Amino acid sequence: MAAARRRLAADYLDDIGYSIARRLLRNTLLGLVVASGIGLLVFGTALSTTTAVRVANELDELAATEVEVAPTSPSDLMRFEGSVDEQLLSLPGVVDAGRIWEVQEKLLTVGDLPIGVDSATPVRVFAVSPGAWRIVGGAVEGEDLTRADFAIGSMNTLLGAGVLAELPTDVQAGARLGVSGESLELAGIVTDTDRHPELLFAIIVPDRTAARLWPTEHDRPRVVIEVVPGGASVVAAEAPLVIDPFGAQRLRARHDQEPEELGRQIRATVGRLPAVLAFGLLAAGAFAMSAAWYASVLERRSEIGLRRALGATGGRIALLVIGETTIVGAVASLVGAVVALGAFSGFAAFRSWTPVLPANAWIASVAAGTLTSVLAGVAPAIRAARLEPADALRS
Repeated sequence: MAAARRRLAADYLDDIGYSIARRLLRNTLLGLVVASGIGLLVFGTALSTTTAVRVANELDELAATEVEVAPTSPSDLMRFEGSVDEQLLSLPGVVDAGRIWEVQEKLLTVGDLPIGVDSATPVRVFAVSPGAWRIVGGAVEGEDLTRADFAIGSMNTLLGAGVLAELPTDVQAGARLGVSGESLELAGIVTDTDRHPELLFAIIVPDRTAARLWPTEHDRPRVVIEVVPGGASVVAAEAPLVIDPFGAQRLRARHDQEPEELGRQIRATVGRLPAVLAFGLLAAGAFAMSAAWYASVLERRSEIGLRRALGATGGRIALLVIGETTIVGAVASLVGAVVALGAFSGFAAFRSWTPVLPANAWIASVAAGTLTSVLAGVAPAIRAARLEPADALRS
């Protein structure tokens, strides 16, 4: 019985091989369609995954060098004392530290124009300590805030480039600015920042200046701490105790990094187009393969009729057709995936990237191509199985 089954299986595979070889050119062209779709899917998946990992790693490296400590409750108007900066510098792993808070929105005018005229522009105002401003890393056109400005709480201020673009008149360094009745002198324009880009759309004043002019306005006070790479977790755990030993529970320390979430977003964005194109090619390939094998069944009516007359069942004929489509699809999918992996490896080496492709994605791509080929052979297989021997032989 076992020998008979093995012989039957061998005959079945021989029949499939013979049928594929007889129509080698057509099967090769159909296989190329499947291979192209699978290759594009694998290449796109590898590209999106590698890009996501690279960007997530870069974000992790950047974000892990900054810790932010803020009140647990957004409505908490607590202040951080100036000595906090120096106290935090004593923690291992801390490079710099400083305080930032936002003053209530003000009306900005240029020169001696009175408040309330049409030229007044609503603007945000941020107070920064020397350490916080160093961490922000602002690029300034004109004069930057000096140690003396911070020490004495001078009336010198900086204006973000985003605010400058909204003003109805051109403003140069040295201009007098009216900020809700307070007269400040513009030292320079902030054109870029290493961190906290929201300061590009605000006025920046020394912390002592803000505390003197607006002593009761402390919105979103926080301490920013620059740390060495890898030290964020330790500093985040210790900083609240240093800032307020008896009220550490009122403070929340965090370091903004969500590389996994970012990776998923980038992978979805970068991989969407290749996936759509790949599945489009697979769908087109499925229709083409189905039509081609349907035509093949009609061409082989006499052969199929002879097989039926010699005792082949409709089921065996259907399995023969589906076997052809399955083998062609599986081989084409495997070739397409291997070629795509090789092409992406070369591309990654050229860009000095480390290629990343989950094994399950590679396997799923090959399985998708094979399944598409199987489905493409269902209709031709049903047609072949329903051919009557006498009608097939007469044709």
